[in-house]
Amino acid sequence: MLAVALTVGLSSCYKEDMSLCLPESNVHLRLQLDENVKTRTTSKLRLAEYAITGMRVWVFDEDDYMVDNISVPYDSDGQYDIFMNLPVGEYDFVVWSGNGMTYKVANETGYMNDMYIQFDAAKDILYDNIPDLLYGTVRDCSIAEGVENDIVIDMCPNTYNINLSVDGMIRSEEKWEVAINNVHIHHTFDNHITKRSKHIKHVRQGKLNGNSMFNTSIRTLNITYDRYMELTMRNVMTDKVLFSENLYKTIIDTYAANNLVPDFDSIHTYDIVMGFNAEMDVTISVNGWQYTPQETALE
Repeated sequence: MLAVALTVGLSSCYKEDMSLCLPESNVHLRLQLDENVKTRTTSKLRLAEYAITGMRVWVFDEDDYMVDNISVPYDSDGQYDIFMNLPVGEYDFVVWSGNGMTYKVANETGYMNDMYIQFDAAKDILYDNIPDLLYGTVRDCSIAEGVENDIVIDMCPNTYNINLSVDGMIRSEEKWEVAINNVHIHHTFDNHITKRSKHIKHVRQGKLNGNSMFNTSIRTLNITYDRYMELTMRNVMTDKVLFSENLYKTIIDTYAANNLVPDFDSIHTYDIVMGFNAEMDVTISVNGWQYTPQETALE
């Protein structure tokens, strides 16, 4: 368990070195990871189980002015306990995952409305999974005098795991590619998308396994109705595209064909299988639900 103490304007400390801490704290802040994040397994991901590089906490007063912030290192148990000393008053707490390297805070001028977080990709094409981006907040929180104020913040993902499998291909030495085009986006501190810029392409390449299947996993940022995220499957050797469709539409259409509506706020892992027959027509399966498009996107 990771224990951190923060004293506004004075000091902060970690469990490894408590010498700088004041003897008492009046705030116990506990960050609670989303269950979907906890159940992600190393067998499907190339990075660590949580793929979280730390946590960052910002504290704002009644005027939405930042009174302090602190960075917390990654905890292998996924338990983040932070102890603070704050004057009596009303506060907003905002927490983002990360260590400030991949997800950077811009316009950190002091007021919440002026601040946003952005995904800073060094390259336009990514072959490795990005770290999880989690967000949590508690607003209008009253800090009382003479008691320890216990605050729990639920950390919910802004990232989605797309586990992709391609079945029905003819065994060969050819190389295949699955890709998702994502939009480099900015989030406000109330977790709204505020700016779009260049596209980031998540790419996975490889050959078929012994069962003539191609399996991979891609972690993306937000999947929403107003962002076109193209999901493609192609033969690298011939450059022939076997499938091309909006990732959001693919999930929506598959669920709709089964009289269902996906809940993107609570479901953050999608197992997608593209099944091809001898004529190379495709059937899509998403989390076990199947859908056969009327027209394929073959080129």
